[in-house]
Parts: sequence; structure tokens; C-alpha cells
Amino acid sequence: MGHGTTHFKNTSIKPQVRAIDYILGQSKDDLVALVVRVEDDSIFVHLMRWIRVLLLALLTACEIGCRTQVACLAVPRGRSNFGDAVGGFNMKLSTDQIFKKNLLEQQVQMAMKSDSSREVYDDIMIAAHGVGAYRRILEGIDPPRLMQAREEMLSFLPAGTRTEVLEIGCGVGPLASNLPLYPAGISLTGLDPDVTSDLLWPCPEGLEFHAVKGFAESLPFPAAQFDAVVGSLVMCSVDKPQRMLTEIARVLKPKGRYLFLEHIHAPKGCALHWQQKILDPLHSYCCGCRLTRQQDEWISSVCGESGLFRKLPVMKHYPCHGDWPCTTKIVGYAVA
Repeated sequence: MGHGTTHFKNTSIKPQVRAIDYILGQSKDDLVALVVRVEDDSIFVHLMRWIRVLLLALLTACEIGCRTQVACLAVPRGRSNFGDAVGGFNMKLSTDQIFKKNLLEQQVQMAMKSDSSREVYDDIMIAAHGVGAYRRILEGIDPPRLMQAREEMLSFLPAGTRTEVLEIGCGVGPLASNLPLYPAGISLTGLDPDVTSDLLWPCPEGLEFHAVKGFAESLPFPAAQFDAVVGSLVMCSVDKPQRMLTEIARVLKPKGRYLFLEHIHAPKGCALHWQQKILDPLHSYCCGCRLTRQQDEWISSVCGESGLFRKLPVMKHYPCHGDWPCTTKIVGYAVA
């Protein structure tokens, strides 16, 4: 999603999610104390508190006992060092066990016509991931498979004693998900529209880093300045992705590399395809991210002798199981 990780317009978990999460961390005696610790001594208030706690505990128990793995069971047609499915996606999904097409469609349509869009989105994500996993998503903590995809993307960095790298949509502060993964000896410029002067960045030792406020469609740098440009989960959120690719090619040195990690619309014939299509307006509203864009086609279309990039040595399909609904991803690099 935009700026290197999943970003939400409102990153606070709604009250019922926090309540369930709180209950999970309490002992039986603590819960009893919670119920009876009220200012009003009326029987009615005590009764309502008990009902609320019991309902939340029941919901949590059902979630833990019956949760179905949402993202997918990937059946790759081929396999390389990291990425799955060399020849494309061939996926068997279990998401249709949780979401029925007509009901999900009605839920999204009603949410977009009301003031409860964020609450409905939270409910859908909790049903898919569970409270704990959804909370980690909100905090910007990557599932292992996505972290592995980031590591493979950065493995394509060109070798050199002082490699100049630009990362567009890098995320800010602790949400700069790629920052701790860069090798020492890199001179890294991070660009993001939300950069401010008071942020703390998780920089590894030996990394030269500075942050710049700006947008991917209008890079504030001269031509041929960088050995590599990195973009992860950015094209889904920019308004003009073709303009972004043009700007990346402009600031790259000859034979410089554009490294990418993006999510794409799942192939037709699997549950994830229609789920992404139905969720797209709600997901875009809450996260600023479009689920049905085909970044793989856009990147491929600008590669070749007459394109922005001379060649496209690597583009791998890379299913990330814990990152529903952005499960289907691509990883690779192009050469200017």
C-alpha cells in the first residue's frame, strides 16, 4: 500500500476491537474486578457490564477457535529462490469460506452510503485476519512473507562502494518498513509526502540517510542522479502512476535500476479476484490504495528498446499469504 506499507486515514482501532484485545490479556479475577468496578451500584448497570464482557469473551473464543486462514493456499507452477509461481499465479483460496460474494457486496455498498465506512472495513479485516493480526497490520508490522519480499527486492540493488539510492513513498518514522533492511555503505534518500523534521527513523548502522518531502509524480531531483530507485507498495496509491515511472527513469543514471514490490489484481477465476473488485472502493476510501490496478502490465509496457527502461530482467509473482486483500504481488527490477 502507499508509502511502503499499509496506511490508513484513521489508524486507531475502533473501541470494540480494543475491548476484545484488552480482555484477551486479562485473568479471570481481573475481569471480575473490571465488571464490578462501577460508580453506579444499581443492579441494572452490573448486569449490563456482565452481559457486555460475556459477549466479548464469546466473540473472542469463536474467533480463536474457528478462524480460517484467509489469504491463500498457493499452488505455484514453478519456483525460484524466493518468489513463487514463475509462470504466474495459480491459487486455491479459502476466503470464500469467510465471505460470500453477494453479502460482501451488500456490506460494502451500504458502508459507502453511510458514515460507518471505517467501522465496516474494520469488521471485514477482523473477520479475515483476527483481532491480533489486524492490530499488527495497523501498527505497520509486516507478515513474514511480505518481509521476505522486501528482502528479495533489495537484493537487486547494484553493487558499489557508495551506491546512491532513492526510495519513493518510503513511509515515515517507524513505518519506513524497508529502512532497516538496507545494507551498509548505501547513501539513501527517502522521499514521502508526510516527511516532517521531528521524525525518528529506524536507520541501521552504516547507512547514510536523509528524508525529503515530495511526491513520486514530481521528483525534486536533477536527471541521472541515482544508481537505483526503490518503490514498494506505492503505485497503488499515486494518482498518476505512468508519470511516476517517467520520473523514475529520468532521475536514474544510465544502466541504473528501478526496484519494485507492488501488489496487483488477482487473476480471474479465484475468489480473491472478485473480493478485491468488491472491496476496492471501500479499501481505497480507508487506505488510499487501489486493489484492482495492474502494476505488472504498466511496468512491462514501458520496458524495451523504445521504452523508459531498456530491459526487465526480473518480474516474479509473489503471493504474500498474511497480507489479504493485497495478497498477489510482484517483485523485480528494470534497467534504465
